[in-house]
Amino acid sequence: MPAVELYRDGLVIEMAQRYCRNHDLHFLTDEDGDLVLPFADLNLVIHLISTGSKGNIYQILCRSTKDFDMARVDKAIALCNQWNEEKRWPVAYTSPSEDTFSFSLEQELDLVEGIHQELFESYTTTTIASCIQFWEWLPDQFPGVK
Repeated sequence: MPAVELYRDGLVIEMAQRYCRNHDLHFLTDEDGDLVLPFADLNLVIHLISTGSKGNIYQILCRSTKDFDMARVDKAIALCNQWNEEKRWPVAYTSPSEDTFSFSLEQELDLVEGIHQELFESYTTTTIASCIQFWEWLPDQFPGVK
């Protein structure tokens, strides 16, 4: 049975870095120390984030790098709702700015009780694959995404 790593400060990012290295994924580090994985060919970026008051929440946030005109936001919200009803995870939503919006997906896991690397990797792989599935599903529903 794999060893469970008990939660400690820095665990989320350490495990995320190990995940990226184990899967030969190129990553950057942002100003908060979280990991950023660019997927330019899909017009998206995935963030592996340590959040929560103690840093014990592992958040995977996937965002489109392409912005869309706010005139299309109602259709986008309806599609996110459809995805959320049919798939449940990761949660899809729109992220508005002044005149545009982008698509986002996210999923979170509380690691306060600890986790082993194999489960962390399985969770991360499944979530990233589900995010990519959303981006592959979306163009037929929302022209101009790619």
